[in-house]
Amino acid sequence: MKFLKLPENYSRCGLSSITADASACVGAVLDDFGSEAAMWVDTEQCTVLGHLEGDNRCGAHDISNNGVVVGRSSFTQENVYSSSRGFFWSQETGMVSIGRLLGNQFPTGYDSYRAEKLVEMGLL
Repeated sequence: MKFLKLPENYSRCGLSSITADASACVGAVLDDFGSEAAMWVDTEQCTVLGHLEGDNRCGAHDISNNGVVVGRSSFTQENVYSSSRGFFWSQETGMVSIGRLLGNQFPTGYDSYRAEKLVEMGLL
């Protein structure tokens, strides 16, 4: 059994998905002020992916076998969500709103798309 390492200044984490070969996993790291999307490679190295500009909460939901991450970023004030946006992240692009990628024309049910599906569709 291996334990995930938390980056400095974060108190806890939650996991959402793992690659088919178990070499990477994604989720979120949390502190007293919010959450940031995060990715662990071989459980040792945590990369904090952040959140979309203007947001204060974020979580990664899935990771493809080639390292593309998808998730949701939102702004929350006093535990009330006022906005929420899907994102994708890759080493080449950093975090980008899915709405910006698709010209704000979302495919039906885009929230449920997994990273591998978006790659297969040629969207990422």
